[in-house]
Amino acid sequence: MNPLFIDEVETRIQDRLSAHGDPALRRLSWHLDSGVLVLSGRLPSFYLKQVAQEAVSHLDEVLQVVNRIEVERPSGGQAHDYMGIGR
Repeated sequence: MNPLFIDEVETRIQDRLSAHGDPALRRLSWHLDSGVLVLSGRLPSFYLKQVAQEAVSHLDEVLQVVNRIEVERPSGGQAHDYMGIGR
């Protein structure tokens, strides 16, 4: 693959992650290989995990997104279910 094309795609991926404005999205790691984009890193919420995936999923060069982003536990250490209620 053309190195200039790869640089352009990498720039577009980074731009999409940065566009949301949350600095945590800019710290994510990712790897693109044969149309499969693997996202990894840690984010403070499931919402941001979904935002990251949606931000890059509509690029023409991305055929599949593998979301390996981990969501950090709240600082209080209490687990929450999907309704936001402590268990």
